[in-house]
Amino acid sequence: GRDYLGLGAGAVGTIGWQRYKNPQLPQYQLQTASGEIIPDPEVLNRKQKEQEYVFLNLRKCRGLNLQEYQQHFQTAFRERYAAQIKQFTDLGLLILEKEFCRLDPSAYFISDSVLSEFI
Repeated sequence: GRDYLGLGAGAVGTIGWQRYKNPQLPQYQLQTASGEIIPDPEVLNRKQKEQEYVFLNLRKCRGLNLQEYQQHFQTAFRERYAAQIKQFTDLGLLILEKEFCRLDPSAYFISDSVLSEFI
């Protein structure tokens, strides 16, 4: 997916294949006072990058763009996650449309439980 900034104490962001996490508040305060914030980096593998992409995009109101997913990961989302899609569309928690897959608004409050099945 796209890179995103993590700003502030404990915030997480990505740059390319690297995820970084800023220190928690006490350490963050010390580092900002010294003028240098040192994030904790982690290099993501392909599977982690894909899981993060799915998790973050299904959280969006419009959902995950199926064509963009295919372009990023050279596989069809509908095929890769067929079992999860069937399970959650049958329960009325997931909506699969022509171009997008998204959570039904009724699933917003249990989204972590639904989305964890895609990881």
